[in-house]
Amino acid sequence: MHGSFSTNVVFVSLRNRFSYSVVQFTLYHIYSGTNEIPDTIDLLELATLTDLLGLEGLRENISQTFRVKFCHNFHRVRVTEWKLLIITF
Repeated sequence: MHGSFSTNVVFVSLRNRFSYSVVQFTLYHIYSGTNEIPDTIDLLELATLTDLLGLEGLRENISQTFRVKFCHNFHRVRVTEWKLLIITF
């Protein structure tokens, strides 16, 4: 009984600070090992919760997802992108 009460208190306090989808995904990761982050999850909010809970594996997964989604794994810039970059400046 005591364990379930404390678990509910922690869940409610996390729900007040983080969105339901982020808390739910984090719990899925903890209890089932899910690593594929859905597109609907805010990565910054998930990274904050991951840091708060000290989940190293999920932190590395978030880092990789940032690289893929926003940096495209630090790809080489194509000539058309260079032209667009030069035109904008």
